Amino acid sequence: MTPGNAETSVHRPDVKYGYIPMELKNIYLLHHSHLDCGFTHSQMVIQELQTDFLDHALDLLDATDDWDEPSKPRWTIEVHEQLRLWLASAPPAQVRKLTHYVKTGRIGMGALRYNTTPLSSLESLHRLLVDVPGYRKQAGFPITVAFQCDVNGLPWVMSDLLLDAGVELFVMAVNLHTGGNGPLRPGLFRWRTPRGRSLRVWSGHDYAAFDIITEPWKHSPETMKARLDAHWEMLQEKGYPYDFLYLTSTNLPVAYDNGGPSLVTAEKVREWNRQPGFPPVHYVSPEELNRKLKTIPDRDIPEFTGDWNDFWNYGAGSTAREVVLNAGTRQKLFSSTLLATQRPHQPRLRKLHQQAWEQVQAFEEHTWGYWAHAMHPDHPQVISTEIHKRGLAHDGHEMARYVQGARLAEAAGNPSMYTSEGLLVVNPSPLQKAVTLDIPCTWRKHLLGHLSGFSYHNSEPLTPVVQNSFWGQSSGDLIRIEMEPFSTKRIPWTECPVPVETDGVKHGSMENLVRIQVLDGHEEECRKTGNQFLESPFHYLEFHPKNGRITRLLDKRSGWEVLPPDADYNLLEPVHEKPDPSQDGSRKSYYDRDVEKEIRFQDCWNEKWQAARSGIRDVVDVRVERGPRTVRLIREYRMEGVSALQQRFELSADHPWMEVEIILQKDFVRSPEALYFVSQLNLDADWSSVYDSSGVPVTLDEENMPGTNRSWITQEAFTRMEDGKNQFSVFAPGMPLVQIGGFHWGKPGASIPRNAHPLLLNWACNNYWETNFPTTQEGVIRFTLGLYTSRDESNADIYRMADGFAAKPLFLPVAECSGQESGRLVELDNPHVRLVSVVDSFHHRGMIFRFSNPGICAETCVIDFVREVTRVLHVNPIEDILEACPLTGNSVRISVAPREIVSLLIQYPGEEMA
Repeated sequence: MTPGNAETSVHRPDVKYGYIPMELKNIYLLHHSHLDCGFTHSQMVIQELQTDFLDHALDLLDATDDWDEPSKPRWTIEVHEQLRLWLASAPPAQVRKLTHYVKTGRIGMGALRYNTTPLSSLESLHRLLVDVPGYRKQAGFPITVAFQCDVNGLPWVMSDLLLDAGVELFVMAVNLHTGGNGPLRPGLFRWRTPRGRSLRVWSGHDYAAFDIITEPWKHSPETMKARLDAHWEMLQEKGYPYDFLYLTSTNLPVAYDNGGPSLVTAEKVREWNRQPGFPPVHYVSPEELNRKLKTIPDRDIPEFTGDWNDFWNYGAGSTAREVVLNAGTRQKLFSSTLLATQRPHQPRLRKLHQQAWEQVQAFEEHTWGYWAHAMHPDHPQVISTEIHKRGLAHDGHEMARYVQGARLAEAAGNPSMYTSEGLLVVNPSPLQKAVTLDIPCTWRKHLLGHLSGFSYHNSEPLTPVVQNSFWGQSSGDLIRIEMEPFSTKRIPWTECPVPVETDGVKHGSMENLVRIQVLDGHEEECRKTGNQFLESPFHYLEFHPKNGRITRLLDKRSGWEVLPPDADYNLLEPVHEKPDPSQDGSRKSYYDRDVEKEIRFQDCWNEKWQAARSGIRDVVDVRVERGPRTVRLIREYRMEGVSALQQRFELSADHPWMEVEIILQKDFVRSPEALYFVSQLNLDADWSSVYDSSGVPVTLDEENMPGTNRSWITQEAFTRMEDGKNQFSVFAPGMPLVQIGGFHWGKPGASIPRNAHPLLLNWACNNYWETNFPTTQEGVIRFTLGLYTSRDESNADIYRMADGFAAKPLFLPVAECSGQESGRLVELDNPHVRLVSVVDSFHHRGMIFRFSNPGICAETCVIDFVREVTRVLHVNPIEDILEACPLTGNSVRISVAPREIVSLLIQYPGEEMA
């Protein structure tokens, strides 16, 4: 089959009569415990239970060691977080037993640490794989198969990372609940990766399907077979092409999720296999399944390409505050490690840095809490699991703040107490920047201590520190500093330039006085009509001074009128959505689950559900604030579900994007609802859109696999819409959910309509999930977005702007500063090569730098690491060394293919290979 988004598959069209049934010859059964952190018990209890389950699995293997080979149970460790938990307390005798059963093929393991979500950054995805070499070496696991159960997708780039890690087969067990089946199910296909390679994928039944279909705990083998025969007939009607079934078993009826091995099921399998004429049931390990599927030649397997965008991640909108924090944590960890590249090795900070990443990854795991969240929101288990899940984001963020502050203090060289002579500023972004900093006035005058760089008041002065404080007050000292990409600057207070007011930013009025004759005979009134405007070198913005509605946005560089005339929505207009209560206001209005239908691969979306949408109820205030280099439109509203909402649109003379800060006081609401910020764009019909999927640019529809979601997507760095002439990009790392083209919540469509004047919906929050996601998130939530207009810019150009927006400057007073000093942290000579992340190596001494090429042509880049480097080694995602890279001084030249990720291990003097 020709590579591409082929809609054809090996399935025959559904028919009711006339098909020729195929005989079922073999059933391959994989037994595992599905790790669902917090779904059945609290997260801490589940960690201990998963340890118990592996012990129980070893007992089961001992007890059945003399059984016939097909009936002899095998156990699969679905994701290796389960093994990590077990190894933390396993006695040596148990470890030896585990190793024995790995060697004999009765225990296998998947390649990924967690069942994950599209919240994962590119670095997060690497970290899901990085422990694989240790498990291969220490316990002998082959690890050629990766599993993802429950979830509805996996970021496209992961297909390449899996191949690079030695994975040959990816097994997907989609849970169809509020999801979709993907391009082909059940069956085998090849997933064409971003780099054009091919990963084999078995897209199979939901996990526990063997238990659901046959119910072995209560039925005889004859009844089990009758039930399975009925299911087989259904598959035959759908054109299922193979003479075998691959099914999974967990621990029903005790548990779908977080269950141990089932001796009851194993005994029933052995009894089944003794029945004459029954197709044999073979317990299989991951590697046995892989070997059996390898007998199917590539020529008989269809190929699909593109992003496997997840349906379920809309649930992340139930913890919007924590999603913002988690994105900020990743940025802080990047900035602090970039600083560490120029400093001696610090084992303690390295350990704390890894701990913060642990919290990030645990937050990105696919389970948000207890199964009864929506039904019993005040249940003590619901409360405990929710607090724990939210706490992961908060704890990770605070640990990252400490590490970042410590790295800054280390770079500054400050004693424990001091008075400052100047300022250290760090630009961790790829852009040359002119930044205006709001410096606490106490930094110049007061005695400072080590803790001064760690408080919100000093290090993040605009962050609200009490619930009802929407905006922190200015500390009083503004300075403006120009900086090179990835650079540092030390500057004495006496030489810190005050920002000079520029006439490049303006606020003006086009209002007119109009005399109004009142009807009751009183005197005439004078009223103002017309708009006011803001202007920068990059944009001209008009707004209505009474209600704050933005009526015009002009890109001055291209002449593009960004907003269509008489648009239904203006720029980031707040919209509240809920199921229409006059029809059906419940969560089941859009999806009413029927497990029997889902096991037959039929979803339960209600195509006729109706939404009720509302906008602003009250305009509280509209005003303009002027800074020396900026001008801001501030509008404050009230609306359904939100008692206070403030938006600050800032135009700057120093950068080409418009920065928008949004803070809202979310009300306590448990009924289903969602909040969007909607922009209507002056784009022609047949527009296109590109979004960042965990570090790889994806073209909407064109690069989404058939049957996967595109009605709402998860972006990290940016979302862009364009019509061949003009481009509109939103940078929103803390608001990753987006709907493109219009309101699409509900049954997802096969493609997105391309009407003129489309909508771009930044989806701030929702509580639409009906199971394990929080039903309310009252309180203050703060977002920061960048709006960027352009023409004919490449994906690499947009990534640079997005990274420049996301990577905020860091600053700290310094005790000694006799004169200005500038430094660089790293230098890249090609702007089309992106520095994605910098982390400490797991398996070696040194640091890992990751680079990507988001473009369509191969790129070369010279990287100068600034300080002395002894070795540079090209490594794969699990840090196996591929080759040494020739050094020229402290520089190395790399070649990066389109959409390739290159990881380099950098070693400094005194560091030896582990």
